Amino acid sequence: MSEEKRRFLDLIGNNDYGVLRAQWSASYTYLKKYPDVLWYRGDQIFHYTDLLGLIGILSNRGFWLSDARYLNDAEELHNGANLTVELIQRLLVKKCYASFKEVLEGTLEKLNKTSFDHHYICSFSMVADTLEHWRAYAMNGSGICIGFDLKNKTEYPHFRLGPNYFTQKVIYEDNIKIWILLSVIHRYRHEFTQDLKDHSIDFRDDYINSMASSLSSVFVNFKNKAFHTEQEVRLVDSSSKIDFYNKKYHRVSNGMIVPYVCTYDTKLKKTSGEELNPDNLPISKIIVGPIASQESTINSIKDFISDLGFDSEIEVVKSNIPYRG
Repeated sequence: MSEEKRRFLDLIGNNDYGVLRAQWSASYTYLKKYPDVLWYRGDQIFHYTDLLGLIGILSNRGFWLSDARYLNDAEELHNGANLTVELIQRLLVKKCYASFKEVLEGTLEKLNKTSFDHHYICSFSMVADTLEHWRAYAMNGSGICIGFDLKNKTEYPHFRLGPNYFTQKVIYEDNIKIWILLSVIHRYRHEFTQDLKDHSIDFRDDYINSMASSLSSVFVNFKNKAFHTEQEVRLVDSSSKIDFYNKKYHRVSNGMIVPYVCTYDTKLKKTSGEELNPDNLPISKIIVGPIASQESTINSIKDFISDLGFDSEIEVVKSNIPYRG
């Protein structure tokens, strides 16, 4: 462990305010046990889109993070919320949680009103060129799968910028979801019990707000196990610091007006104070989906990425899945 990290741990551990200790130690607990379940540590991720999406992503050098409430699979976001509510309801009847009951009840009330209005998401996958993804996301006659090399370092933090956005894996297994939720609740209960002994101040509202936030920032990445073949990875901003972005945009999708923010349109600055502009995305390859005019589409994409100044070595290839016209 580095000296810097040790000093940080000491600072957190010695803090008199239990909620602050809980906020940090709750995530530390499950990340220590399941370090590769939530954070994505692979070399590549893939984004399925169409030609218009490809033009937008490469031209702007970044992504749209859409308001989670209006995603195509928005109902799936409630998988984690419902699981958490059911878990807290079971804990409320246990005697060992009696002293923590009011915090659990308050958290339950907040979670029942969860609207996900502070969660912005862009979806990726760990797998490239699959028929399931072409059918779901890019079967409009111009399907494209963009591969990104996460080991290729760029000046601009395209895929990870704490505390704003992170690249996180979707969790499908219910037993892991429950363990993570319990680890968060247990840490808050431990710190709350300690605060009851050490302080006469009533911290209940602080614990309720903080624990509800900690739980929702985790279960936004939960999804029904029936979708496990998607192997989804999400670029997620659940920080609620929308003013980090220059503005909020809107687009029309499926009969709704969908708010979104852009990873390339932020107030991020260099250490010198100058604005930090996005550099080229670390693209490893572009796969053209199973369409009739693959060769022509490939040639047009090669010309496009050359005009934008991207590396001429980027592969532009056909899907291995045969086209059925």
